[in-house]
Amino acid sequence: MVAEHGGLTLAEARSALRAHSALDGHRLLDIAQALVDHALAPDSVLTEDR
Repeated sequence: MVAEHGGLTLAEARSALRAHSALDGHRLLDIAQALVDHALAPDSVLTEDR
């Protein structure tokens, strides 16, 4: 979802998710679930400093 939205490779998308998770203080699983549930927009993950 993040890779497609941001035009990233899967590795880049995973790095963005991990960075967002670390900065936000939530588990990676929780970030992924929020994306699937549309409770978190992909743009919010992609705008973090990677």
